[in-house]
Amino acid sequence: MNRHTSPAEPVASQPTGASIADIDAAADIAHIEKTLRQILQAVSDGQDNRIEPLVDQLGTLFESLGPADKAGPATPQDLQRVMDLWKQTSLALASASHEASTELQRIAAGRSTLRAYRP
Repeated sequence: MNRHTSPAEPVASQPTGASIADIDAAADIAHIEKTLRQILQAVSDGQDNRIEPLVDQLGTLFESLGPADKAGPATPQDLQRVMDLWKQTSLALASASHEASTELQRIAAGRSTLRAYRP
């Protein structure tokens, strides 16, 4: 199976004996990867308004996969790639949340200082 590394690349072709369910599951995994990459890009670009819809879309994609025992053609490499992207996305979101919280604390401290020196 070809390694799928970019959302712009097509999903690796399935063997001729692959069932429709296997092809659908492979497409779902590719779509999950693409969505995770889009979330990472949105966090990197500071486009917070894009993140929530993408996270909702990701939840729908995970639900569409169904039980783990019926995951279809998910190879260990596919699962590892998705897990690595998931970790990167989780860290990026946590970092962005921490930065936002720090900035809010800084603003609150600045407002408090201004109030203290107003006549």
